[in-house]
Amino acid sequence: MICLVIRGRNCANYIADSLKSALKQNVDFRAFVVLDAPKDGAQKYVIKDDRIKTHVHAERKGLCFNMWFGINRAIDVWNLKDEDVIGILDADDKLLRGAFKIVNKRYNNNPNLLLTYGSFIKKTKGRKTKTSKAYPANANVRQWPWRGSHFKTFKVKLFKHLKEDAFKHKGEWLNAASDLALMFPLMELAGLDRCKHISKPIYEWRDSYADSSNSKWQKQCVKIIRSKPKMKRI
Repeated sequence: MICLVIRGRNCANYIADSLKSALKQNVDFRAFVVLDAPKDGAQKYVIKDDRIKTHVHAERKGLCFNMWFGINRAIDVWNLKDEDVIGILDADDKLLRGAFKIVNKRYNNNPNLLLTYGSFIKKTKGRKTKTSKAYPANANVRQWPWRGSHFKTFKVKLFKHLKEDAFKHKGEWLNAASDLALMFPLMELAGLDRCKHISKPIYEWRDSYADSSNSKWQKQCVKIIRSKPKMKRI
């Protein structure tokens, strides 16, 4: 089974479409939605469905905390098993047709597989396909340009080896680059031979929020995460 962890803040204009893209997959799934103290009433637009659970923070917590919190709460709320798969879907993004089937096929064809990553379509003024490349077999992922992108999925048993320190610096939660903070250590724990790159775009990234990729804080968080010690393969 796939369980989506969906994080967002002021996503009232997008969250329903994001969830609809999951409901259209025709594959059994569960979802846990974390809304980070939204000011636009986003919680009112979460689709009512027995497969979807929601948590709304009263005070803003930040990206890295919500990644850690959302995944752990999803495991507890849905009583996920080691072989279940968690996928990360941002609240303003969407899954493309057949995403779950493609991911499930990869895991079913390789029982040792622990993680997948891949390609996406960026939606701004038009449509742009972003076909990423796989990391080389012996790459130190922290030293390579970022490739561990959407649609990010991993088995529960892999995540259980990750500690919350991966999302912190000097005991404080980082508030940027949460995707890197998650994927770098998971790839290291798995070993790249147990990670699978999916070249076909199965995810739509909507560039709806202000781009923080060049902000000073974003760059600082990326530098901190890249400088963390490499995790030992499990």
